[in-house]
Amino acid sequence: MDLLRPATWAEAPDAKAQHPDATPIAGGTDVMAGINAADRRPAAPPDLTGAGELAEGPGADGRLRTGAGVSCARNIDELGARLPGPAVASRTVGSPRTGNRGTLGGHPATAPPAGDGHPPLVSSDAEIGVSPLRGSRMTPVGESSTGVKRTALAEDELISRGCHRPR
Repeated sequence: MDLLRPATWAEAPDAKAQHPDATPIAGGTDVMAGINAADRRPAAPPDLTGAGELAEGPGADGRLRTGAGVSCARNIDELGARLPGPAVASRTVGSPRTGNRGTLGGHPATAPPAGDGHPPLVSSDAEIGVSPLRGSRMTPVGESSTGVKRTALAEDELISRGCHRPR
């Protein structure tokens, strides 16, 4: 298996477009679970961990914005007081090691059957920023999944960030 390593977020959609069957990896916990269970063997996955823009922490404008590559551990530390639902979901994601690597952005991207992050993200009216080669859009997390391991994302779309309304 080859591994693509875009150095910036601007390079990531192009890497994905060149390999439409590839499964992008930011935290990689759901992807690695599929590989370990031998039910998924992605061709040339783009490893997005080098795209520093995905690790940007919370911003503000009445909404909290966080990069899709922010780890669950960082979500707990940086968003816990203002967004308890996603912070609680982040605490339930596997072991501490998994929490240090895994992201809540992965749940809308892969629609896993045990996506602990989905319910609190949907209930907090969270949206995800989706970026293809042709432009960006925001979509509610509740509309990102069409079934178990099926998403509404187009082949060239990647999740860049999440937005949350603090309550």
